[in-house]
Amino acid sequence: MKTFDLGTLSKVGTYVLIVVALSALWTGGAFGPGISVFLAAAAIGSWFWERPRIDPDRFGKIWTAITTGFIGLCVYMLGFTGVGFVQVGVYLILYLTVAKLFQRSRLADNLQLLALSFLLIAAATAYSEDLLFALLFGTYVVVGVITFAVHHLQVQLAEQQARAGRRRQQLFGPRYLMVLVTLAMVAFMSSVAFFFLFPRLGFGFFVQKSRQGVQQ
Repeated sequence: MKTFDLGTLSKVGTYVLIVVALSALWTGGAFGPGISVFLAAAAIGSWFWERPRIDPDRFGKIWTAITTGFIGLCVYMLGFTGVGFVQVGVYLILYLTVAKLFQRSRLADNLQLLALSFLLIAAATAYSEDLLFALLFGTYVVVGVITFAVHHLQVQLAEQQARAGRRRQQLFGPRYLMVLVTLAMVAFMSSVAFFFLFPRLGFGFFVQKSRQGVQQ
């Protein structure tokens, strides 16, 4: 019977979620083509930036210094430029996502990337309201359910292996994957029903502010 490696499934799912969220932001006009090219290059480069090829922990101090400088840049943009709060927040989340992609070394890092992808897709609601966003959001829901479930299974197996004092390759059978896909589709249909039955409230302020920031 064919099996899948949990680590590979988790990695692919995490990257798909991030790409979908970035696509939702890009199609909504949150950033231009220059940033898009940079993000694409960073995503491709970070895919190979991991053990055993590279030890991400060796660059911890460098990333700390870069992060400090970027936060300072965000403060400057808020205080001395016309860039809006929402736009600066998007830039900060984008940077944190790129930085974390290059620092993947533990299961906790993957969980943080999942959280960042959720923040990205949530920020995209302030920029896009069309059918394309609905399709991207539906894709995010389906892939997200599977990826979060795989991550949870990874954590549980890692804890069991730690107690047993040995480490084995974590495999995942196609039957369980089909169960997850089914659950994800149910969640997708529920989200579609929620999307059409209940109007989104409270985003008017953010939409207006974000669009003004992009135009500037």
